Amino acid sequence: MSINFFEAGCQTSSSRKVFGLCDDPPPAANPAYIDEADGTKWIAVVENEDRHDVTFTAIDHCITIIRPDGKPAKQCDGACFNSTIIFVELKQTGAT
Repeated sequence: MSINFFEAGCQTSSSRKVFGLCDDPPPAANPAYIDEADGTKWIAVVENEDRHDVTFTAIDHCITIIRPDGKPAKQCDGACFNSTIIFVELKQTGAT
């Protein structure tokens, strides 16, 4: 099975010096995304000192991956990439 990890509708990008990765809390089933403005929503902070173009591809809730037995695969929230791919699982704690 071929999987398209470059689906434009699943991608957000930024070249800002600092931006955040967000995954809205349940019960929403929206894909994770980059946010440049509202730090209160950020689960992870990306420090991009050299202002590279960084793309975040949402995987969970956006890209369907099926195991060989036909069942949906467990998926991470997404992947950040420029010249390196970093798979991301975003977790929130109850602390504020």
